[in-house]
Amino acid sequence: KLSIKNDKIIGKYKYYVGKDPIALTIDKQGNVWVLQADNNIIVKLNGKTGSIIGKYRDAKWPDAIVADYSNNIWTTSLRSNIVIKLNGTNGSVVGVYHIGKGPGLMGLAVGKSGDIWVVNSDDNYITKINGITGATMAEYPIGKHPIAIAMDYRLNSVFVANSESKSIMKLDAKTGEIIGDYPIKSGKYQRYPTSLAVDGAGNVWIVSLEGDRIFEMNAKNGMIMKEYTVMNWPSSIA
Repeated sequence: KLSIKNDKIIGKYKYYVGKDPIALTIDKQGNVWVLQADNNIIVKLNGKTGSIIGKYRDAKWPDAIVADYSNNIWTTSLRSNIVIKLNGTNGSVVGVYHIGKGPGLMGLAVGKSGDIWVVNSDDNYITKINGITGATMAEYPIGKHPIAIAMDYRLNSVFVANSESKSIMKLDAKTGEIIGDYPIKSGKYQRYPTSLAVDGAGNVWIVSLEGDRIFEMNAKNGMIMKEYTVMNWPSSIA
């Protein structure tokens, strides 16, 4: 746990519920939710002390997790087309929703109006679902093998990382129209993105395992502003 003021370490927490912690999110109460991919468990930690509050069973091979505005926790499954909605207070299952036809659900994001956006990596599209009922509202085709998604609330845009296409696509959050497709280039090479996030200034931060890079991209025009070399095999960013 790091301080956002000075980057100093203010806590180190060790727990064991499996070998493969793959993603995390923070709920409205400041608790941290961690996905364990190898044993299909979600762990809820106290955000201040790091102590374990609860452990909850999830779908097979969960891949992404996000907390919505109502303090519900959403997860996706790589091995199925299931999205699960949990109560952020007690971990009980609120809803189980089938998205699309096949497996391969990966990234998750919460829209400006509380809708939930889901990445279907195997079928190359993203799905917008109602955050209350779980009903599918729209489906939008995207690039090859999308794996991550992030929202820009200032521009009301959706950014999707397409790993096989080696690009970031930008969509209008209202219509789903693709309004930008930006290749991730490092010198003469084009890199494949693995994760992305949008900061408070409206810049998009992109992680690439290929070459161990992080890129800072202008959200308006898709221009790469800075490139950073980081530790081996970076996989996620928030």
